[in-house]
Amino acid sequence: MIGFMGTNPSIKKQLEKSLADIQVPLQSLPAGSTSNLHQLYQNLHALRAIVVEAVHPDLPQAAWLDLLEGVAARMPVVILNTDPASRQKGLKENGEKCVWLHGATAEDILKTLMKLGVIELKGHSLQKSIPVYTSNLAIQRLQEEKSISLLVIQTGEFRSIAIEYGQETYEQLRACFQQFLLSCWGEKDSFRTRDFLCKDSPTGSDYYILLERSRTHQGVPPPGALERMADRLYIQLQNRFWSAAFGSGTERTLPKVLRIMPVFSIGYASAVANPCLEGAEIMQQALERGKKVSNVHLLRIQSRKRELLQNIIEKDALLAPQYQAVFHLKDLPMSLVESAIQEKSIYPLAKFLYAFESLIRINATLVNELLQEESSIHLEATHLKPDVLFGIAHEVKLSLELDQTCLRKAISQFQGVPGKLLANILPRNFYHIDRFQEWFPADKEIIFEVSESEAIGNLSLLLEAKKKLSHRRFSIAIDDFGMGYAGLDRILEIRPQVVKLDRSLIENIHEEKAKQAYVKGLVATTRMTKSLLLAEGVEKIEELRTLQDLGVELVQGFLLHRPEPIEAIQSSMKGTTAPGVPLSRKKSKFPSAA
Repeated sequence: MIGFMGTNPSIKKQLEKSLADIQVPLQSLPAGSTSNLHQLYQNLHALRAIVVEAVHPDLPQAAWLDLLEGVAARMPVVILNTDPASRQKGLKENGEKCVWLHGATAEDILKTLMKLGVIELKGHSLQKSIPVYTSNLAIQRLQEEKSISLLVIQTGEFRSIAIEYGQETYEQLRACFQQFLLSCWGEKDSFRTRDFLCKDSPTGSDYYILLERSRTHQGVPPPGALERMADRLYIQLQNRFWSAAFGSGTERTLPKVLRIMPVFSIGYASAVANPCLEGAEIMQQALERGKKVSNVHLLRIQSRKRELLQNIIEKDALLAPQYQAVFHLKDLPMSLVESAIQEKSIYPLAKFLYAFESLIRINATLVNELLQEESSIHLEATHLKPDVLFGIAHEVKLSLELDQTCLRKAISQFQGVPGKLLANILPRNFYHIDRFQEWFPADKEIIFEVSESEAIGNLSLLLEAKKKLSHRRFSIAIDDFGMGYAGLDRILEIRPQVVKLDRSLIENIHEEKAKQAYVKGLVATTRMTKSLLLAEGVEKIEELRTLQDLGVELVQGFLLHRPEPIEAIQSSMKGTTAPGVPLSRKKSKFPSAA
């Protein structure tokens, strides 16, 4: 909220409208009787800045400027309708907390508030910003209300993003999180618009929320109330992160390069006024307690995530594979592709089948039931897409166990359809592939996709494991080429049967000459190493034609086939999805996978 004490109704109206667009209210302050000045001070705890006239109608100039000097120690002050003489007699402009304006318009005031860090102006649109914490506001609230409660949000773990993905991604992450906080402000089950949101410093990683006393009407909240509030806010922020990092379409606002879930935690504390202690000392102790609780909260959340992953790994019904077809592309007629698209079936393309890739999917209904029954800090199962699931597994150090479960399920359920099986596996599991031999049926040809989104830490171990499989109908594929750690040197050293091009190299390749030249070079390289080049993520017929013209041997993508359970694929291979129902008119009961 921004306070306004001015005599120009036009400026007030324009300010009110502009600030309303970003949900920052403009509060009129008393401009008349000196008896109303106490009301001004009472309102300060709810304000982020004030805009006032240089002269008060009922106060001597020196007294008015002294009063404003006290206000400027607590928050930014914009003083209007000044002249050089008055500026020299009292309160000085410092550019950080106090700015004098002469003959200012509403636009001038908005730009000044932006410079003071009260709001942000990007392009032609206003954005709310988060002010920096000063103890004056908290001390005043503590003295007036005799108690104070607060939340502490710690995001220090975000710094690992800068190391892993670069400073630009880190800055985007910080900006995104601040917008999440602002969007939660005033929402149900979050914190109220009269709660004061601030950050510890301009570049700091901690955020504080000073809570409004009226929330409980009885001073400090009852035992457990702050913990429940922190849990609710954590869930809201976490769900926004999942959508921004791993959502589809416009939901995904964070860079696609980000492959792990950012970690943050929320603590809480209360304090009561003590005449034997300075207010600053009481507030400092409260903030330190809130940070300690935040650290405990982080451990508790990680423990819940680990418990969730252990349940998903152990219980058969919570995970199930779906399979996506891979086709020979060299002689594939476009007319058959169009038939398959029209019929929504792979049946017209059956004789061009090369393999099926196993893609793990979660049973969101059962997982939600489990979470709602057992966990007070539940995770939304609808967000548990494979990337998110493995991101959580990485965080709680269960990546290998989850990967093993996915591999076992992929192999055990792959039956009744032609072609090879493409099964994903982490390099660290592939090093010990001989320990999983009992999972592999003798009659199945399996290509293990070693994802290069995780570094191959020991190439000699990988080559040794590959050699052990040479007497079986097993081979290796390099996955995510062009995205992670994979390079031409890996192809030359490993000599895989299949090299999979990441979607980033395929998207709109028909329009980008540089991508075409790069892929054409890879076609020549893989032919020399006797590897097959597989383009994954093909979604447009124009992409398909271009890849065929470039000589890419294999293709996979939503254009040709969306992942399905094995039963649906078996029915499609027979030309129908149910007895007596034409394939092109029967809609699958399974949701399409992203």
